[in-house]
Order: sequence, then C-alpha cells, then structure tokens
Amino acid sequence: MKIYSISTPSHRILRDEWFLPSLCDGLPVEIIEAEQQGDGTIGNVAFNAIMLQKVHLILRAIEEQWGSWFIYSDVDVQFLRPFRSLAEQSLADVDICFQQDSPTGELCAGFFAARGNAPVRKLWQQVEERLAGDLSDHDQTWLNRLLDPAVIGRGTDTPKWLRLRYQFLRLVRLKLKTKILCGFERSARLSLQSLTGCRIGLLPREVFGAGTATGSGWNPAKPFPVPKTACVHHANYAAGLAAKIEQLVYVRNSLGPASQIRTPGVLGP
Repeated sequence: MKIYSISTPSHRILRDEWFLPSLCDGLPVEIIEAEQQGDGTIGNVAFNAIMLQKVHLILRAIEEQWGSWFIYSDVDVQFLRPFRSLAEQSLADVDICFQQDSPTGELCAGFFAARGNAPVRKLWQQVEERLAGDLSDHDQTWLNRLLDPAVIGRGTDTPKWLRLRYQFLRLVRLKLKTKILCGFERSARLSLQSLTGCRIGLLPREVFGAGTATGSGWNPAKPFPVPKTACVHHANYAAGLAAKIEQLVYVRNSLGPASQIRTPGVLGP
C-alpha cells in the first residue's frame, strides 16, 4: 500500500506546506516532479500534458500494487484524520473509489483509492488513450466521459430498467432541483458505471472538496459546509494557487484545534 502523487514547480508550496505535513497514516509516499510548461493553469494544453504524466504514474502504481491497493492524491490535499481504514472500508466491494466531485456524483480524478487489478488498469489505459490522442481536455474530463451513464446506457447489454431508472431520476432532479434527488441519481449513476467491468464507488462525504456538496466553485463569501467528521479535504473548484491556499485555510480554521494537520510556514506548528 502506498500513496502516489505528482507535483510541479508552481505547486511546491502545496506539496511542502500542506500535503506532506498533513500525512498521518504512516504509508509510504512517492511524489514525482512533473515536467512543466506554463503556469499550471487548469485546462490548457500544457496542464493537460502534465495530466498525461499523472496517468502514466497511476498506471505504474497499478502494476506496483497489483493484488493490493493504493491511493492517488493531488498535492492540493490535506489529510485531517487518518484515512487508511476508511479507504479499506470504501474498497470492500468495489475496484476503485473516487472523491465525489459534485452532488450528482461526478468523479474526481484528483483523489481516489484503487485496487491494483485488471479492471482498474483497463479503465486508466482507456483514459490514457483518449488523453494522449487529444490534449484539449484533461484526465478527469476523459474519465467522466468514459463512465458517462448516458453512453453506458446505450449499450446493448445494459438492462433497460437501469437505463430508464437513471434517465427518470435525472429528469426529475433537474426539474425539482432538490438535494435529496441528487442521492438517487448518484446511486443510479454508479449502477450503470459498474457495468463497464470496473466496480466504481464514491468515497464518503468525509472526503470532500468545495464542489462535493454544492457543485459550485470556491467563493469565500459563500463557503461550503465542512463535515464535522472531515477526513480528507481537496482544495479543488478553486482558480489559482492563492484561492487554493485560501480554501485550505478556511477548512483548517473551520475544524479548529482538534484537526491533526500541521502546516508549517502557513499556519504555524
């Protein structure tokens, strides 16, 4: 078992002052330094080329942890409590378990726990193929496209009732816009996604980012809810390094002194 990550010169402050000081499970960690062109702005071709290096790392992690499991984490992550047991529980009946990126269950490629096995390898080989062929989108976009329930639902082997269930729940959720219906849509989405041969799961809400509960970008004037039992925080849905640090500070301050994270150089010992 191991934690894998990728860093760039522009994001060293996140790696050195937030990610690494917060680790509290005692698992070995490997962070590769990616070749970087540009300033690391999400979505441009230079950024997506870094994401291809990330996918190569994930594929190596799968081989190295074959028969076991591993964690992939971006460096804009802070561990708030030990995560190992939660990861093991989350992987009990699935092959890969992602951070939930939105209320309706889009998958976050920046934090997940996965088994080293053939279904997980096939999934990331497909992401690699799409990303290498088209750097206009990044790994997370390709991942969610590959696992798009609407596409899976058109497959000839897909049970009709599953397809219709998802379509109905999504339609009703879009019409009524209620949070409770997001949960039903998430469940239907996962049922369809797991028909691909790779059993897909979501990590519980203790693993979260700015968009997990709201689907909205980071806005200090409208802060997102921080779970009382928060375990892992991913500072995504934030544009730029300053915004990410601002979000990390917000979560740390929301939890108060009970939090285990240590952020030397930013918040003190």
